[in-house]
Amino acid sequence: MIQAEKDVVEQMLSSLAISLLQNRVAPSYEQVMHHFGLACERAGLIATEEVAVRILKRVSSEINEAQSMLEFIGRGADLMH
Repeated sequence: MIQAEKDVVEQMLSSLAISLLQNRVAPSYEQVMHHFGLACERAGLIATEEVAVRILKRVSSEINEAQSMLEFIGRGADLMH
């Protein structure tokens, strides 16, 4: 991944996390793509289909990893109570 793609991933993860915290609802496909478009603009990246797929896979992977970690932490917290 080139730096601009990494920047898009980080911007998307940040904006999606903020959106989720504010709305308490997982974003729709349209909202994810809106965040993607904004992040590409900010990073100055014109995304081809190949680049978009690579970025969205990375974002998905990062979200799944974070969910797994939160579930793990949650199970640990449940055991402590």
